[in-house]
Amino acid sequence: MKSKMDTKEYKSKSRLTENNFIRDRKLGFKDILSLILCLIRKSTQIEIDNFLDTFLGNRINIFTYSKQAFSKARQNITVQAFTLLNDEIISNYYSDNDFRKYKEWRLLGCDGSRIEIPNTEETQNHFGYAENQHKLKTARALALGLYDLENEIMISTTLGHYNDSERELAETCIEKMLQYGNSNVRNLIVFDRGYPSFKLIMYLNSKNIDFVMRTNITLFKEYENMKTEDEIVDFEIKGKRKWDLKSKHGLDIGEDYTLRLRVLKVILKTGECEMLITNVLEKEKLSYNEIAEIYGKRWGIETSFDELKNKLEIENFSGKKPIIIKQDFYATILIYNIAALFKNEAEEQLKEKRGTPRKYDYKINKNLLFSKVRYKLIKLILEPCRKKKERMFDNILSEIKRNVVPIRKNRNNPRDKSGNRNKYSQNNRRCL
Repeated sequence: MKSKMDTKEYKSKSRLTENNFIRDRKLGFKDILSLILCLIRKSTQIEIDNFLDTFLGNRINIFTYSKQAFSKARQNITVQAFTLLNDEIISNYYSDNDFRKYKEWRLLGCDGSRIEIPNTEETQNHFGYAENQHKLKTARALALGLYDLENEIMISTTLGHYNDSERELAETCIEKMLQYGNSNVRNLIVFDRGYPSFKLIMYLNSKNIDFVMRTNITLFKEYENMKTEDEIVDFEIKGKRKWDLKSKHGLDIGEDYTLRLRVLKVILKTGECEMLITNVLEKEKLSYNEIAEIYGKRWGIETSFDELKNKLEIENFSGKKPIIIKQDFYATILIYNIAALFKNEAEEQLKEKRGTPRKYDYKINKNLLFSKVRYKLIKLILEPCRKKKERMFDNILSEIKRNVVPIRKNRNNPRDKSGNRNKYSQNNRRCL
């Protein structure tokens, strides 16, 4: 990441124009970038002063730096500055195929989440808005992510318009994932009920991507003829279905044809019936129970968005301009992924050093993880000495490994729908 930031190509793509960041200033290009990566969640001036004291205290010529100067300078940095760094990290991580998989697949979850953004006329025009019964408009955006369920990394994300189609944004994220091109492992993506459509299924088949989707039990008429809980079902693409593909999506498939999928009925403990469809037809590759298990793992992306919103406060933006909102969003995703890499490395080392059997397995405390990585990462970036960087990296891992929590399996806590009456919840403490 440090090497990437030092290249002329990266700086060229990260500046709004070639004339930006060419003169010596109190804070240069890398300084401004690092300050944004610190995740500005408090008052901007307080964060700037803390940054100067913590990281740049040896520069005796820096006494003050105003939030107005920072706001002006950061608007000369493109959003690509953060996505390029994230791409570099993700691409390198998967380059050697040494990561956790589910059987032969890289298991991914795809989902979207509405994002609260500063409510101004400019943000409403740029990102869209929600409107209540009183015609009051509130600016909102739609975030969608493609999340590695086994390695807990957000591979690809996009921040789109509030009214964008999640299916179309999903294709955008998938295209981004395919551009990395490092892994020979097959991808299997898990989708919730809002995604099944013939267009998306045909797109996934064309990209040679496997999937598991949940559908409504009344979505397709073919479900009525099922006699068992796990069947191969032929879906005929003709008539109205073919017309819908052409009129709504501009997809002309030509002659009628049949789409063959595997359909499963999964009965939950609550008695509810889940309808799952997949293009993995061979039962020897994935059994009925394995597909049900895979869909259950989809909850990981829900947890990921919860961590981004409530632990890393991704909706706590440091400005009202669309470019600042996007900078903060993608900077948070970058820090989230770096923290996940530290966590994965720390947990692997814990497994290797495990001695006598314990009652529980242990995992890294993420709340403390995010808090520690946030600032220590910037020290790593700004440290010029390679040996010092290596020692700092080892020290971060040692500190992370000391903060673990037990994994208590098969816990089933009923959802409390009454709501928390306390302003500050004890089981949802902030890490920033």
